[in-house]
Amino acid sequence: MILSPSMTGASLTFEKCPARSSWINCTRDAVRDFKIINHMANNDVLDTLTEERLNSQLAVRANQSFLGVWTSASSCTGANGAGLLIVINTRRARSSGGACEFESIESESPHWRIHATCADDTKRWTSNIKFTVRGKQLIWENERGARTYFRCAEAQTPDAKPLVGEALIEGRRTNYT
Repeated sequence: MILSPSMTGASLTFEKCPARSSWINCTRDAVRDFKIINHMANNDVLDTLTEERLNSQLAVRANQSFLGVWTSASSCTGANGAGLLIVINTRRARSSGGACEFESIESESPHWRIHATCADDTKRWTSNIKFTVRGKQLIWENERGARTYFRCAEAQTPDAKPLVGEALIEGRRTNYT
């Protein structure tokens, strides 16, 4: 593994990046993530406006956005718990029950609207998702209704692996093992 900058707040910090990734690609991803969660242009250009926002007290931190690991239970309970884990970044949301690939993300402060292609073991569909973050809660809304998820601390989910149990992707329940 190599170290790569990523946005974990309003400043640039370092985290592990997969060995197959180059430093420049990880940097671009970090800039893109920062800009998306800060309701800026959906690109990886580190321009003057982005640099100013990076240094601003008003910058949205990663832990104030939809990025991260979320659970359907009120707390992350580990591999034997009852909650479903969902890992969300600016490209996709995934759980062991399925995944949604984000085609586009529109920023509407304080929300993010996402057009996605979703799939589980049996079918594919398109979805219009709206993410709203309120403290440590993520509200996932789409054509099938709304669901609230709770943010997991990094230490509670070291490998960000989905839990075994029942999955809810886009309001559809799927049993998995």
